[in-house]
Amino acid sequence: MSDFDTREISDIKIEDPLNFLTAAEKEAYIRAQDAERMKAKREELSRTQELQRLEEERIETERRRAQEMKRAQEAKRSKKDVERRKRQAARRRREEMERRRKEEKTEQLIRTATIATGVLILLLLLVIAGSFVKNYFDARAEENQIAADADGSVVPEEEEGDEAPESVEVEGFTAMNDTVTTTTDLRLRSTPDSDVDNNIVATATRGTQLKRTGINDAIGWSRVEYDGKTLYCATRYLQ
Repeated sequence: MSDFDTREISDIKIEDPLNFLTAAEKEAYIRAQDAERMKAKREELSRTQELQRLEEERIETERRRAQEMKRAQEAKRSKKDVERRKRQAARRRREEMERRRKEEKTEQLIRTATIATGVLILLLLLVIAGSFVKNYFDARAEENQIAADADGSVVPEEEEGDEAPESVEVEGFTAMNDTVTTTTDLRLRSTPDSDVDNNIVATATRGTQLKRTGINDAIGWSRVEYDGKTLYCATRYLQ
């Protein structure tokens, strides 16, 4: 291209296209442009509202999901609480049953111990009563024996013509040589036999000292000397 051509191009002025339009066309063009801009704005607003709606829906969905998760967790916790309460109730029932069994066992042991104690006390009372009865009858027997062996401090008077029975030497006595004292008024007999009275020779009062010359532990009799005579008496009334 020549210098002329370049110079001509550089000298060209750019005109506003609207200058080539009439006033009515300009107004129509401007209105069209405004309409396009308004449409673009409305579309932008619509897109913004749609995005906002979608965001709100997303937020609402997440909120609902969170609520559902919360309700599910609460239901799960509630189920766990129910199961835990059931386990606690079952454990309390077992503990109560075990406590009752222990109480019943303790009561049974107490009743058994009470019965056993009562039986032991009854047996003890029977033993004591038996001991008292035995002591009573032993005392009565001893009194009867004393009455048979020793008839008080009064010596029966010998009737005229009666002679005292002669002492009989009895075998089976171990020789002794000691002094003994009577513990009660004691009958002295010619033979070691308390079943009869015709062998009574004398009565030694309580505290009388006698010389013992023999003793027979098998029959419980002692041989003593009294008033120059050899007589016999029960050993248990000597000391």
